[in-house]
Amino acid sequence: MTTTNANIGADINCASGLDPLFTLVSGRTALGQAIARRLQTPRGTLAWIGDTADYGYDVRQHLGDDLTPRLVSMIASRVEAEALADERVRAATATVTLLAGALRVALQLADAAGPFRLTLSIDAVTVTVLQVQ
Repeated sequence: MTTTNANIGADINCASGLDPLFTLVSGRTALGQAIARRLQTPRGTLAWIGDTADYGYDVRQHLGDDLTPRLVSMIASRVEAEALADERVRAATATVTLLAGALRVALQLADAAGPFRLTLSIDAVTVTVLQVQ
């Protein structure tokens, strides 16, 4: 059974910055935002918080690079690994595309409730959740 309200936690809405109203999101929306945060956090920058030295892969570092097919494949592999680092994610497949100075990351994910899609737009400043479905 696939559901978009899987019991996978709740968090403050903060995909593109902290919501000043501290609105809560839950289910796959919360999971999608958690993955988006992972993909804009440079590895090791949260190590001072605790056991998070392996947290993060800032995809924005590749904007401006000569995105060869080999580099795009490497980015996709690292995105998949970072998504799988979240214990709620059971499977991840990523497709990375360069569109008008931004990267589009399309993830096919699976959690305890089954498969779903997460689409992100990544530019030099923000990682935006376009779709969680």
